[in-house]
Amino acid sequence: MKDKAKMIRIIYYLTVALLVIIAAVRIFSIEDMENPTAEEQNYPGLGLYIAYIGMILVVLMWVANFVFKLITDPRSQLGAVAGAVVVAVIFFIAKASMPVHFEGMELADSTFVTTAVSSYSSAGLVTMYVIIGLAILSAVGTGIKTLFE
Repeated sequence: MKDKAKMIRIIYYLTVALLVIIAAVRIFSIEDMENPTAEEQNYPGLGLYIAYIGMILVVLMWVANFVFKLITDPRSQLGAVAGAVVVAVIFFIAKASMPVHFEGMELADSTFVTTAVSSYSSAGLVTMYVIIGLAILSAVGTGIKTLFE
């Protein structure tokens, strides 16, 4: 069992390293970032497809690692599950607190923002703000705790 978990972790890290290398090559391969050629603008190239496949592999490996740990040692994953539940609760509280009556807004590119789209994006932003705030408070709290130890 431990060998399988170690192998999954190694494949995961190698896939992440591959994605970083592909991203670096894609970023630095365009010689003139100000005036890219038509081919650079319209043709995504093989690197983009490899990056998509790599991202899918990373997500699958993360899920496999999570499920494997959940089966072998469920107590170790309680924090992750609790964190996901807290984020979902924050999101739905933020969505419920958005105004119900909203006049649609016409954008420059002729798309139409509806109440549903606006409430979901606003709830996502509020959730992100809360998570960033909690992360900052956690970092400050940890720093203060280490001062008094």
